[in-house]
Amino acid sequence: MYAYLSGKIAWVEEDALVVLRDGIGLRIRVLPQVIADAREGGEVELYLHHLVREDAEQLVGFRSRDQERLFATLLDVSGVGPKVALALLAAHGADRIRRALVDGDEAFLATAPGVGRRLAARIVVELGERMARDAGAAHDRSEEHTSELQSQSTISYAVFCLKK
Repeated sequence: MYAYLSGKIAWVEEDALVVLRDGIGLRIRVLPQVIADAREGGEVELYLHHLVREDAEQLVGFRSRDQERLFATLLDVSGVGPKVALALLAAHGADRIRRALVDGDEAFLATAPGVGRRLAARIVVELGERMARDAGAAHDRSEEHTSELQSQSTISYAVFCLKK
């Protein structure tokens, strides 16, 4: 439903920002790093994840789409709720979590608050292969792009030499 928001920070709470947009103040849970940088009256841009439960609705905001996507992916794991997913992202960041998943580093994941060894093992089992596949696909796309650039450079150099 909600994907992105930019607006003025009305006030800062312990774990959330209240962001004004078109006369409406939206309470958005954010990572501690976002809270640390936030100032009342300042502008903010957040990528949102809309959580809907029986008893509540909540917006969670991130600085990047990448963080929001990983948050959503972590929520797919049985036993991982918003609190644990946020704790993982706050403690380690998206890139380090992906690396740990690809490497199967349960001990690293277990250092986040609220993540024990069993939950870390479940996260690695359920997401490790998916992250490895995604990392492989990204690497393949990167190699294709590099190859394409090298071909373009070679052609440009050949044209340059012919003009001389």
